[in-house]
Amino acid sequence: MQIDWLSFTTGTQPELCPGYTSGWQSHVDPEGEVLKRWPAFLPILGSYDDRILVKTPDPCTLYLTGNPVKFFQGHNLFGSTDAIGLALEAGWAVRKEVGMFPSPATWGALEFSKPRFSRIDLTRSYRFQSEAEALDWIRSVASVSRSRHGAALTRGETVYFGQHSRRWSMKIYPKRQELLAHKPRSGPARIHFDLLADWARGVVRFEVVIRGPELDGLPLNFDPLTLWQSYYDRITLNENAAMSLDRTLIEQTLKPHQQMAMMSWRNGLDLRTVYSKAGFYKLRRELLELLAVDISQPPQSVATAAAPSALLDPAGWDPEPIKEHGLYFEPDSHLVKQYGLL
Repeated sequence: MQIDWLSFTTGTQPELCPGYTSGWQSHVDPEGEVLKRWPAFLPILGSYDDRILVKTPDPCTLYLTGNPVKFFQGHNLFGSTDAIGLALEAGWAVRKEVGMFPSPATWGALEFSKPRFSRIDLTRSYRFQSEAEALDWIRSVASVSRSRHGAALTRGETVYFGQHSRRWSMKIYPKRQELLAHKPRSGPARIHFDLLADWARGVVRFEVVIRGPELDGLPLNFDPLTLWQSYYDRITLNENAAMSLDRTLIEQTLKPHQQMAMMSWRNGLDLRTVYSKAGFYKLRRELLELLAVDISQPPQSVATAAAPSALLDPAGWDPEPIKEHGLYFEPDSHLVKQYGLL
């Protein structure tokens, strides 16, 4: 698995404030009067066309956000799970570029606080035997799964759970398709792109985004796998597979055209061939809200439906990364010790 995104804040007391500033953005009226201004994000460009953003909410505070794995590797097929190491490496990159991150000595002398995470993206990958098998599995998940946020939503080949939640969300998608759509532009990832594309064949990415209040009290030495698993366990991958008694009772209260649509869908009819595009998606939205059933996906019977998670061979999880050719970056363990964050 790997950490795919980090956002964190660190700072010190006003009497020790180093006076950092990332600049300002302003809203100016036609006469040139500044109506409002706010701290700007300053982009720190990496060697491989990715960036870390730094902002100073005040002169005593630093906020960093970005994908450090992609910043240092040029791709995010696999990478480190060392959150503190990646945060400090990102900070060190900011320091080398614009000087707005304390050295280990300054960190201690100015009593900077430990990094406080406001977003962490954790990902795991699962390799199927082929790309076709991976896509088939994702489509089956879309039709039989839900979370505490409600039914899964599908856009293209990506399945979302709680997509717009301010606390946590998860998405499942084919990693090779994303790689082909966003090819690295330079560096080892570009030179060895065919090797990376071959590695990603049949790989499905399970990505959980954890935000804000969900991270309050998270210890710096948290175990990424345990944290990821705690959210993955909130996904019920077979909730829609069988029509429960409660859902059957709810279905009896549907409008006649909705009941007819459900009957036709369950008999295998693709309702997109019956309704206009607008009519189909209106009906799909209604039935998702009422029954948590997605009519854009084929139905599965009680006899044949199985929880997709039960079909995953444990051996397929977390394929071995490629650590040659400069394609893998691991933070310097000495850096964490120098900052006293062990």
